[in-house]
Amino acid sequence: MTTNVTIENQSVLDIAIKHYGNIDGVFDIIKNNNIGLDKSIEIGTKIIVNPDFKSDVANYFRKQNYDMATGYPESTQNNWILATNFWNDNGIWVDTEHWQD
Repeated sequence: MTTNVTIENQSVLDIAIKHYGNIDGVFDIIKNNNIGLDKSIEIGTKIIVNPDFKSDVANYFRKQNYDMATGYPESTQNNWILATNFWNDNGIWVDTEHWQD
């Protein structure tokens, strides 16, 4: 086994594509690392991956020393698209039917 040290916003899917060439390795990664598919992974976490898995895509990423991170940081704001299809980030929800600025 080998390890992948996670970078900012890197997901299990990113790691699977990098090391396995597709998302088929996701469940192997989850099982070997006791992590969830829907959880954020802390930067610098060592993730065990199977180095014996061979694919052209994975080999290319290894040769290029390519890291991908397709996640996005969790927003500290509560932005909403309203029922009118307009973006509004200055108001608050009063209930499920009313928007108050």
